[in-house]
Amino acid sequence: MTPPTLLLRPDERFEAALGALCGSSNLPPFGAVQQGFASALSRALVSDAATRAHPELVALGYWLRPAHQQRLGLVSGPAQPGTLALPRGLVFHVAPANVDSLFAYSWMLSMLCGNRNVVRLSSQQGPQSRALLALVARLFAAPEWQDIANRTLLLRYGHEQAISERLSAACDLRVIWGGDQTVQTLRRLPLPPHATELCFPNKVSMAVLQASSVAEADDALMRRLATALHNDAYWFDQMACASPRLVVWVGDSADTRAAAAARLWAALARELDQRQAGIEASAALDKRLAADRLALAEPGVRIVDEDPRITRVWLPTPGWHDDLHCGAGLFHECQMSDLAGLLPLLSRRVQTLVHHGFPAAAWHEFLQRHLPRGIDRIVPLGEALSFDRVWDGVDLRAGFLRQIVVR
Repeated sequence: MTPPTLLLRPDERFEAALGALCGSSNLPPFGAVQQGFASALSRALVSDAATRAHPELVALGYWLRPAHQQRLGLVSGPAQPGTLALPRGLVFHVAPANVDSLFAYSWMLSMLCGNRNVVRLSSQQGPQSRALLALVARLFAAPEWQDIANRTLLLRYGHEQAISERLSAACDLRVIWGGDQTVQTLRRLPLPPHATELCFPNKVSMAVLQASSVAEADDALMRRLATALHNDAYWFDQMACASPRLVVWVGDSADTRAAAAARLWAALARELDQRQAGIEASAALDKRLAADRLALAEPGVRIVDEDPRITRVWLPTPGWHDDLHCGAGLFHECQMSDLAGLLPLLSRRVQTLVHHGFPAAAWHEFLQRHLPRGIDRIVPLGEALSFDRVWDGVDLRAGFLRQIVVR
C-alpha cells in the first residue's frame, strides 16, 4: 500500500498507512534513489513558478543540489575505522509553526540517510508550505519515486495527543522542532526503550557588527550588507530562531557607531523599497507596543521608529528581551567595546551569531579563551538561515544514522 502524500485528518487510513510504513524496509544510506529524488525536488523548486515566488523555497532547491550535498559532507563523510553506518529506521518529525519549509530539511536529511519518515506538519499552513507540498505530491505520483513515497507519511493534525503517542510508540527516532512548550509536551510521550530523540526548542540569535568596518564600507559593500541583513531578518517575518533580533555594535567610538548605524539602516530601507516591501498595520502596532513596553520597563531605552518597517530599540545595557519581541523588523540595539562584552548574553538559549568585520580566527580565539556556555553557530551576515548538517550543536547526519561496529 502506498501511504497518501498528505492526511489532513488522520482517520481509518491512518493505521493502514502507518502499518505499511512500519512494515517497509529501510533504504541504503545515500542510495541512488534518494539522491535522485533530492535532485528532482531541487530542480522543481528552482524552476516551478509557484515556488520561485518564495526565496526560501528556492534556497531549499539550491541546498538540495548534488554539489551542495557533497560540500556539506552529506553523501559521504569520514567513518570511524571498523564501523558501518545504517539507517535508524522510522523517524517521527514534528515540524515548527514559524518556519514553513524547515520540515523539508529534516525530512530530506533523514530520507538521504535511508530512513522511513513520518512528518507532522504544522497546522498553520502558509503559501510556501502549500507550494512545496504540491511539488512533493507531483513527484510522489511518478513511478520512479515510489520507493520514497512508500516510505514517507505526511500528516497534519491538531493537538490530538493520541496520534502523537501512537507515532512516538512506533518510531526509532523522534525529532522535535518547535517552541519550548511543544518540546515539553511531546517529551512526556513515551518512546520505545531503544528509541532516541533530538529536540530543537526556542532559541534567540544576534548580529555582531564591527562599527568601524560598517562605517568605512563602500557603497557596493553597503548594499550587500543590507541585502544580507534583509535575508537574515525578514524571511519568515524574523520569527525563525536563527533570525537576528539583537544587533550589537562593537567599537569604542560612539561617533563611529552612530555613523555605521545610520548608513546600515538607511541601506536596509532602500533594500526594502526595492523589494516593494510593506508592513501590515497590525504588525506595526504590535512592534510599537512591544517597544513602548520595553521603554517603560528599562530606563534609558530609546526608540527609533522613522520607518514602520524598521523599528529600532536602543538598549543602554545589553540584554535579551525576547518576551517583548514580535518580529516584523523589530531590532534591539546595543554597543560594547570588545567581543568579551558578549559573554553575559551567551546563555544556552543563544543559537546563531551572524557577524561582519571579524575574521574567523578572532571567533576561534574568543571561543577557546572564554568557553561560553551557549552559542551554536557563528556565520557571516547573510547566512543566518543557511541550513547545515550541524544545527543547534547537533550533527544531524550522525543523528539520523546508527553506527555498527564490525571487527
